[in-house]
Amino acid sequence: MRDGWWGFRDGVRIVIPPVYDAGFDFTEGLAAVLTGRRWAFVDTAGREALCMEGFDAVKPFRNGCAVAERNGCRYAVDRRGRVRKLDI
Repeated sequence: MRDGWWGFRDGVRIVIPPVYDAGFDFTEGLAAVLTGRRWAFVDTAGREALCMEGFDAVKPFRNGCAVAERNGCRYAVDRRGRVRKLDI
């Protein structure tokens, strides 16, 4: 984090510049990042891998899926962007 912006580094070398409002650490090769009110997952080169437009919150990937929340409902999202509602 620098000047209130999030980015990613490998040791001391910046690999993705700090341009995000928030972010999570990389898990399973992807990191969740927030720009304004829009969540996305980026790869280790900083390329957007999954757009999470319309979701209010996301969690990092675990066992091939990430959990995302929209309008109080939870969803599992896989690396291809397929979404399924989770029953709680």
